[in-house]
Amino acid sequence: MKIIFVMFLFLLIIVTPSRAQDENAGVTPDSPLWGLDIAIERLELFLAGGDTEKVKVGLKHAHERLLEVNIMIEKNKLDDAEEAKVKHEEKLREVKEKIKKINGDDEWAIENEVEIEREVEKQEQEIEELKSRIKIKIKGNLTAEQHAALDALIASFANSTNELKLEIKIKRNEIKIKVKQKTNRTDDDIDDEFERHENRTGLNILKKEKAKEQIEDAEEEINDVKEDISEEFGNNNTWPNAIVTLLEQAENHLANAKEAFKMENFGEAYGQANAAEHLAENIEKMIDNFKEDKRGRKDNKTKGSDDEEDEDDNEEEDED
Repeated sequence: MKIIFVMFLFLLIIVTPSRAQDENAGVTPDSPLWGLDIAIERLELFLAGGDTEKVKVGLKHAHERLLEVNIMIEKNKLDDAEEAKVKHEEKLREVKEKIKKINGDDEWAIENEVEIEREVEKQEQEIEELKSRIKIKIKGNLTAEQHAALDALIASFANSTNELKLEIKIKRNEIKIKVKQKTNRTDDDIDDEFERHENRTGLNILKKEKAKEQIEDAEEEINDVKEDISEEFGNNNTWPNAIVTLLEQAENHLANAKEAFKMENFGEAYGQANAAEHLAENIEKMIDNFKEDKRGRKDNKTKGSDDEEDEDDNEEEDED
């Protein structure tokens, strides 16, 4: 009876038309069928065999939430985007707990770890692409509240993904230790085994592409912010110390990223470039705050002058 019910639910999603369906994401949060779609995913996860398979299924579902967030932002449905983001976070927390339970000490464990890491790297790359699209959207006609909501959305995605990557790193080290204890293989030999699987799955190429793109994004952000600083504050001698300090730190991180990339340490290169970009973004926010304060002071000064003129006019009327 349960199997028949499940099949009915599945067929219902397939055959029911929905204005909110997308070719890639399927049913989106603005559809009344979205809750049913989530329920079907829970069933799919339940039926997955073993913790490793559950991790892979969970990451597939998390990827669908990313697609949904992107579609909702394009439609300017930020509340629905927030709903999909929350579900994405929940899914990554579930995946993180399942990764902790994975237990392996052979080549199969190494292969599975690399495949899981590759999927997380792909999703992180998609988050960066989503971030670029959001930056373009922020430049449009959005309220301050919408602007803040989109900023928070991206920050949340980054935090969730970083936590998951840390858990994967811990699991990789656990697998290396167990394989070494079981087989008496050397650390270098085990590292070579990981690298073979990384090359086979394309993980190394993905890491290289991500690092390259992040370095380019960071360099572009730093150059843009330099132009904004010069436009707002003039030559270098008049730049605020806080901005100068942050800019130096950003440029140092960027230099470290380029050096790490040359050494083919793509993970380190990505991390350094990402830090450089964040510092440049913080400088941009400082400049925006400075402009806002300056406008406020100008408005107050103008208002004060108008009040003085009104007082003078009143005094002249009294004299008459």
